[in-house]
Amino acid sequence: MNIAIMHRRHIQYVDAVLQKWLMVVLIVLEVALIVGGLFVLHSELSAIIEENLYRVHQPANQGVLDVLLTPLLTIMTGLVAVNVLALAVAEGAWAVYVNSVLTDFRELMARTQALDLRDDPEISSRHEVIKKMINWRALERSRCGAIQADLSAIDTDADFSDPAVQDHALTILRDISKQIAATKSGS
Repeated sequence: MNIAIMHRRHIQYVDAVLQKWLMVVLIVLEVALIVGGLFVLHSELSAIIEENLYRVHQPANQGVLDVLLTPLLTIMTGLVAVNVLALAVAEGAWAVYVNSVLTDFRELMARTQALDLRDDPEISSRHEVIKKMINWRALERSRCGAIQADLSAIDTDADFSDPAVQDHALTILRDISKQIAATKSGS
């Protein structure tokens, strides 16, 4: 497989674990609503039929359509209301989850912006974005450690008029320059 394809960024709009549980809850809620609605509709329509069964020879003082549609409209209104409430609850749960991930991400970004690459604190979020951020910070920490080790190899008390000392310092600085260039190119 092509390496460029393997390392291509993938945009994930949802979190699989949270989405799975939201879908399970939604399906269970919808099934319960439909079963409950059908039960109520059956009860209401049975009562209407029982009430009007023996009134065949009496004049109708109310249209049959109104009598039959009233329970249906009541149930549909209830279904819509419960679905809107469920949507609001799901949106709230999603917002809390996203904000928890963003809080951890912002904390890591603030530390990085302040050039604080010390070991990362224990973060409760195990979201993929946070894992990638922690891995990137570990790579940056090791890269900065390598640059620091290279810089400490230059003897600051050496006689820089000596060509051998100059060559040694230039070799180290070229290595550091390569490390910085590799970081900028993303390799």
